[in-house]
Amino acid sequence: MKNEELRAEHRAAVLSCIRTGKELANTHRWIAMHTRINERLVRNLIEELRNEGHLICNLQDGNGYFLAENEEDIEQQYLQDYARAMSILKRMKPFRHALREAETADLDQVTMTDLLKEVLTDGEG
Repeated sequence: MKNEELRAEHRAAVLSCIRTGKELANTHRWIAMHTRINERLVRNLIEELRNEGHLICNLQDGNGYFLAENEEDIEQQYLQDYARAMSILKRMKPFRHALREAETADLDQVTMTDLLKEVLTDGEG
């Protein structure tokens, strides 16, 4: 069996463990145990399933993953993910500034070649 086919089978197995409604949520550990797929891969597969359009929610309340049952579930997941994304963007700001400063410093540095050209040009004048 090809790697892609195995991964598709694993995605299907994980999806079959994710039921509709928060009262039927399953943790990634439970899913891993029932599918015999390691926990890290379960999380990666859930992310792939989300990227395929499955409305898989996890409200970070310890209850686990479930398929959205209604608009409220979708909104809760959306707002939670939005807050997390904004937090990450805020955390990135000092790094972005440091990179910009480093780029500016690199542009301001004089290379040995530039220095030699300057010395030679001044000597001609």
